[in-house]
Amino acid sequence: MAITENFKIQNITKNFFVSTSNFFQPVFDCYLANSKSEIRKAQKLRYKIFFNERNGKRIFNLSSFKRDADKFDKYSDHIIVTFKASRFSKTKIVGTYRLL
Repeated sequence: MAITENFKIQNITKNFFVSTSNFFQPVFDCYLANSKSEIRKAQKLRYKIFFNERNGKRIFNLSSFKRDADKFDKYSDHIIVTFKASRFSKTKIVGTYRLL
């Protein structure tokens, strides 16, 4: 009796039910960068915002580095905001903040 009880429709659907309600919902996440590669990604985003999007009004040329880095980065905490459009999309860094 115990063997047939495991094969009831209720048990099978309970074991294989997958919730799809949040598969396509966007997800934002915010955390402190905990590796050098994450800090570099934050610096690249800062470069993109502060230097690339200035419409040619650059103060100086950082194009060879493609990162906005300075001496305060090693003393700072870097907050990273990521966005994922759905569970099937790539996670993108969409925001960063540097705390001194």
